[in-house]
Amino acid sequence: MNPTLTDDLLSRFSGWVAEQMGLHFGPERRLDLQRGLEATSRELGLGDADACLRRLMAGPVGKDQFDVLARHLTVGETYFYRDQRSLEILETELLPGLIQSRRRGERCLRLWSAGCATGEEAYSMAILLSRVLPDWSDWAITVLGTDINPRALEHAQQGVYGEWSFRGAPSWLKDRYFQPVAQGRYRLIPQIRRMVTFATLNLARDPYPSLLNNTNAMDVIVCRNVVMYFSPDQARRVLARLRLCLVDGGWLLGSPTEGLYLTESGLTAVHFPGAILYRRTELTSARDEGLAAEPDFAHAVPARENSRHGPPMVPDVSGDLRSKTCLGQETGRGAELPCAGPDPVVTVFERALEDHRLGRNAEAAAALERLAEGPVQRVEVFDLLTRVYADQGHLKAALHWSDRALAADRTDPQHHYLRATILQELGQSEQAAASLQRALYLDPDFVLAHFTLGSLARRLGQVASARRHLNNALTLLAASPPDAVVPGSEGVTAGRLREIVAAMAAQEAVA
Repeated sequence: MNPTLTDDLLSRFSGWVAEQMGLHFGPERRLDLQRGLEATSRELGLGDADACLRRLMAGPVGKDQFDVLARHLTVGETYFYRDQRSLEILETELLPGLIQSRRRGERCLRLWSAGCATGEEAYSMAILLSRVLPDWSDWAITVLGTDINPRALEHAQQGVYGEWSFRGAPSWLKDRYFQPVAQGRYRLIPQIRRMVTFATLNLARDPYPSLLNNTNAMDVIVCRNVVMYFSPDQARRVLARLRLCLVDGGWLLGSPTEGLYLTESGLTAVHFPGAILYRRTELTSARDEGLAAEPDFAHAVPARENSRHGPPMVPDVSGDLRSKTCLGQETGRGAELPCAGPDPVVTVFERALEDHRLGRNAEAAAALERLAEGPVQRVEVFDLLTRVYADQGHLKAALHWSDRALAADRTDPQHHYLRATILQELGQSEQAAASLQRALYLDPDFVLAHFTLGSLARRLGQVASARRHLNNALTLLAASPPDAVVPGSEGVTAGRLREIVAAMAAQEAVA
């Protein structure tokens, strides 16, 4: 080992890694940190570990350098049908109830494997879903797998695995869902591969929940043996944010080693025979006609509910609202009177905005709907109502308020973009593409519309269209400072979005 890597230097590097990636390397794991650093220095050709450490901490760190470091510091240990008991509960208890309730309304289900490594966990959920929902192709299904390690995600997208990935898996899995491609290598069948979308996500730094990266309104999140590698404070922050990504009644599957953090996350512990799962239990006041009663879990015993907390996740648009006229002060033909005191509409709106930021969506929706039914119609109220319901998966209600926002102002490309994201979740791809095209007609430089249209075309197999829109997004992002927040992106910087788009564009270039 390199003798110049003093404890003090490694300690400072450990703090830097925790800030950038969320990974915690305490004194007992300094040897792991040093080994990962040495492997990174060899691959990047940055000299010895000391020189590599100083170069990385001096910044800025390029995407390629960050990806190499992430690969050598993260643990990618996973296999199919890991934690069979939790998956059995998901298959026999949770999903059947969700499916039964959604058949009477919006046929959509959303599952996320956070920290999916090489994809076995995400694919296990897709296989499980296909078993309990034979007509899944008639539904709007999202199975998302995210990880900080892009090399692991490349492996996942290929869908080819060796014998080690099947240790402990049911005997029927390989024969039914895989095809042999080489000695001891098996490729997942195409219909299951198509069910899963993989994307890079840094749980420590990227925004979520977010419509942009599709991490909102999740019915089930599996995040096992991930936050155990974070510092205690970072683990609590991540779980608090994952909680906000769940719909009311949604489930998080963790591991027993993370139980302490899970009990402090604001989720309700629910005891099943042989396992404890965690549920977001507060109810909303959604008037979505397609929303049915919650599934009945007869033998599940909920534990105590903990306090809610989490970071702001919605852009602050109250400044625009504050500049409007006061309630009842309009005088016709655009004339305005100054506010004599605090505008009650603004006050209620700001409180609703804060409720939404903290995950109190029932309170936010109730207050906003009262404003929407008042004498003064405000497009900002309709817009936030759209986001409140979209973030909770009440898509018919979200589409209703999106239509109200568009009726009030059809010239704002953001309204068309937001409507497109809802239509995508409803599985209405053609209508979503049309809304995105309208957004681009109004603003040809709308980066998020190009990015989303490119992503949509990519999923539909429209290679030329995907390349065109992704390249347009890259060109526009190149003109922005890397640390500038992309408008409407819920906090994503131009540099970060450029990395995401560049990775997608590179995949299209070799398609």
